[in-house]
Amino acid sequence: MSYFFFVQAIQSFFAAQSIDSLHAVVEGLPGLETLLTDPWWTQALHMLAEGWPACYVSLVQDRLSAVTTQNGESVLHMAAAAGHVPVFQLLEMFAPEHRRMLASQTSDMRWTPLHVAAKNGNTFLCSCMLERKAILCSADVHQCWPMHVALQNGHFQTAKFLSDMLLVHREPEGERTLQAYSMDVFENKAIGIMTPEGRKIVSESEFVEMVNDSFPELCYFHQAESDEMKRNLGALLAVYWIVSDQYDQFVRSQAKEGSLSKASWQELQQWVQGAVHIVASPRQVWTMLVFVAIMSVGKIKGLRMAFSPECEEFNEALIKMLQTVPHVVPSFARLDGNSQQMIMSCLMASDFNFGQFLQAESLPANLVVVKSISLGQGSVLGFFLFRIFAAMCGIYGKKSLEGSVFMNEQMFRNFKIGLDVLNHLQHERTEQVYHRFLSERTKSQGLTFDPESMQSRVLARLACMSRAFDQDVGSEVSSAFHSLEATEREHLMTFLDADGISVRPAFLLYNAPNLLDGGRKNQQVGLQRAMRMLLKIYKKAEQEYKDTSAAVVTVIVHEVAVFATKCPDPEMFESTDFDITRSAGAKGNSQAVVFLKS
Repeated sequence: MSYFFFVQAIQSFFAAQSIDSLHAVVEGLPGLETLLTDPWWTQALHMLAEGWPACYVSLVQDRLSAVTTQNGESVLHMAAAAGHVPVFQLLEMFAPEHRRMLASQTSDMRWTPLHVAAKNGNTFLCSCMLERKAILCSADVHQCWPMHVALQNGHFQTAKFLSDMLLVHREPEGERTLQAYSMDVFENKAIGIMTPEGRKIVSESEFVEMVNDSFPELCYFHQAESDEMKRNLGALLAVYWIVSDQYDQFVRSQAKEGSLSKASWQELQQWVQGAVHIVASPRQVWTMLVFVAIMSVGKIKGLRMAFSPECEEFNEALIKMLQTVPHVVPSFARLDGNSQQMIMSCLMASDFNFGQFLQAESLPANLVVVKSISLGQGSVLGFFLFRIFAAMCGIYGKKSLEGSVFMNEQMFRNFKIGLDVLNHLQHERTEQVYHRFLSERTKSQGLTFDPESMQSRVLARLACMSRAFDQDVGSEVSSAFHSLEATEREHLMTFLDADGISVRPAFLLYNAPNLLDGGRKNQQVGLQRAMRMLLKIYKKAEQEYKDTSAAVVTVIVHEVAVFATKCPDPEMFESTDFDITRSAGAKGNSQAVVFLKS
């Protein structure tokens, strides 16, 4: 095989020499398209360009008039698609009318040659074009720059190069391109899904087409993140169904028994129209759609590694990108300043995990960041919570986009408890709000709640973490807790009652609900043993972090939770040992992972 390439190289060299000796007037040479795209001729042209550049330019220019292309493509589009570099390296030697082809756009997508090179991830070719003054911020029919096209095709390093060049050159037209549309244009799109009397609402298929056309970031997701993309689309559809008040569309895939009731739907509508205020303003609706469209962008590993490699958490990565390279997330960059600030304020509170709160897995200290966005006239708490609600509605988007499969009656009632309680953050302390939540949950668990009693607070929290939604499970949790030794109960209460505010450090055992619920459902383990395992983890974590200054330490107990669900023998579970390993770097000061010993 190596001989083949050697012979081909010699043939190409002599072909190049032959072309030069005939001064580029060679009868029988193929057309320019073949010369630029056929591997054999391409190699010959490369040698010709390197050895006899003037001859190369003459050969190409003499054949330009005979080239027939489609959709307004130029020869430079063709060369970019083929990855043919010499024509761009020698572009300054071409006639002015041919050099201007570098800015030409196709008639269908309005792509420049730079768009084509970016689509193929050809960073070197992009660099050659930029040296010849290619326009970084040329917008296609979807208002996407070459950088965005690279991202949509998974070429993150090419996109990073183009972004870096934009920051170096600071092209003034770039900012103008992002702001080319006033907010009125976006508001008109939002009006199409709102429900004033006498106006027709866009159909579901038209809405999906609109968001795919409006939000380039949805195409950043590829096969590895396809489930995440479907969840995003499910959340966007949830905004559409709720804002346009389409109850039947929302519940169509839910089982009739247990589906979201019309009464609950009306409660949802009252909340959206009242506390959230989203439907009062097309701008608010559009800002919410943007927020939902971009909320999971930080989960795309290639994007995160290219633009914020130092960030491990996806929300942290998204915040970093919006602050330093907002042009990478164009839907956000096109918003006005107030709308951008609303999204940024909500993202700054994204450390709060609503799902953890609903299971009492989180701590009162975790509410502090939410309280910070709930105060004053500029409160964005309703907006923040509605985005969470929309995301929850789309959780099962990978299974079906025919309505919200997840947000049935039970899930809504659970969400509503958390929602109603969090609204009290505007005038109550975080500890009071947390206890208010526990009190509300105990009503369905058959437990009594006294906020002044440590045992009452801890028992309520254990019931929530064990996913008790009725009196039977509530009674089971109470019995298991009281079956522990008195010293075990005392120690467990001390850990579970630590709030991370007045008592520090407090330990958040990530996936503890899976451990307790899985152990409860596994007859070989049971709740009592699961609670004892919880206590063992707390004690070991306390020893590991005895000198920490962190208010809250998160300990991920995933392996133990899985083991509790599957363990076939009670003695094996009781004798299981584990290590607590701190996370790498600075994060290890407040985060660790439990690993089972083999």
